[in-house]
Amino acid sequence: MVKKINTFGGTVKTLLQKGYSQSWIARKLKVKRQRVNYWALHPLKTEQTKKRKLPDKYIQKILDLAKDKTTSAMSSARITKYINLMLGRDKMNITVSKATVCRILKKEYGKPRKIKKVFFLNQKQKDQRLTFCQKILDKGIKGEEIFFTDETKIELGSFINDHIRLSKENQQKLIRGDEDAYNLINRPQKKFELSLMVAGGISSKGLSDLIILEGPENEFSYAQILLYYKDTVDKFKGRVYFEQDGATPHTSTANRALIEKLFGRNAFLKNPPNSPDIAYPIETLWGYLKPRIKKRDPKNLKELKEIALEEWKLIPKERIKNCGLNWIRRLKKIIEIGGGRLENCHLREIRREAKREEKKTEIDELDNEEEEPEEKQNNLPENENSSEIAEKELKIKYAYNDKRLINLKKKEIANLRKKISETKENFKNKEKNREIKELKKLMANSQQIKNRKVKGKKSVRPKKILKIKKKIGK
Repeated sequence: MVKKINTFGGTVKTLLQKGYSQSWIARKLKVKRQRVNYWALHPLKTEQTKKRKLPDKYIQKILDLAKDKTTSAMSSARITKYINLMLGRDKMNITVSKATVCRILKKEYGKPRKIKKVFFLNQKQKDQRLTFCQKILDKGIKGEEIFFTDETKIELGSFINDHIRLSKENQQKLIRGDEDAYNLINRPQKKFELSLMVAGGISSKGLSDLIILEGPENEFSYAQILLYYKDTVDKFKGRVYFEQDGATPHTSTANRALIEKLFGRNAFLKNPPNSPDIAYPIETLWGYLKPRIKKRDPKNLKELKEIALEEWKLIPKERIKNCGLNWIRRLKKIIEIGGGRLENCHLREIRREAKREEKKTEIDELDNEEEEPEEKQNNLPENENSSEIAEKELKIKYAYNDKRLINLKKKEIANLRKKISETKENFKNKEKNREIKELKKLMANSQQIKNRKVKGKKSVRPKKILKIKKKIGK
């Protein structure tokens, strides 16, 4: 026999068996009715607990509750609560923990997958993707020859989506209402945070300068960005194709004419809409850069600019060198799919193909090494000689979205120059006054010596006085 422990739950159970209501028991025992209801539904703990298998009916109910539903709608904690209520109503004298529910769900459905947003493609956009991919394959353009460009927004207060594990001490402090523990899990955020609009470009031959946009991007500011891009492209060796997306400032008539003038008509590529998987080298670069800026935790815009430039300089050389390696394979895969979106399964296939080709090339190189070992060492490919611009050369450059901003900057510079010239003049005047005082002293000293004929003192030489007079301009 299993003896039941004399607890509060035992007294509640005995009073319920005698026929007393839950509200009467709560009043008599001076407790809340919810506590009485809990012991009415749940079985008592015993001295000797035996593991009992959950019936298949309840297992099936757990699976049905969780099937194709989000964790926010039906979490494991909510399912355990629901199943325990069912077991209490059925008088099964058994309870289920959250761990058992998680184990049942993991066995059947596996771990919960995170839902992520993906870009939508309609039929027109798919056709545009197909024509773009086919055009590049027909021209025979390589991924290493393309200079990928894009803009992104970096916010100051957008770094809060982090998880934190509190120690037992901090958990107790949080329950007591300690401010330090409260600030660990609650960070106040402004409705509209300060942010930076940043532009940049990457190619297997190097990086562009980091360009900061003053204000929102428009036709005028993008024209300045294009001139900065031209400076970087001129430093690269070999042919370079300029790539951009179809944003409204990029596709204006004035900027299209400027692009043709700077890069040439044939060396311009416009990405199809909703296609970040095509322009993946620059898109993944922003994804690499933003978390590293987040770790540094900038406090204001000045710090954010400095940290952004430092992290831009620290982008690894391998990442730059391998930019656009699998780009042509991606385009071929998009054509195979029919212009659809590249999923993880397609990307895995592309990586496998790349590895197979690498193995083949390695075998061929080993065979050719015995024949021509010296030529390979001397004749390096172009990318290795000019793989990247020196880190010291990379700087922050500014692009203004209005002529008025440029004029204001010019005025500021002019005012600074005026101040510098004024300080220089003041300094000169001070020196002049000091020299006049010295001259007067010398003149007075020489006159005294002449009049009194003081012994042991020579009169001041006229050459010294003449030098000081020349300085003053008398």
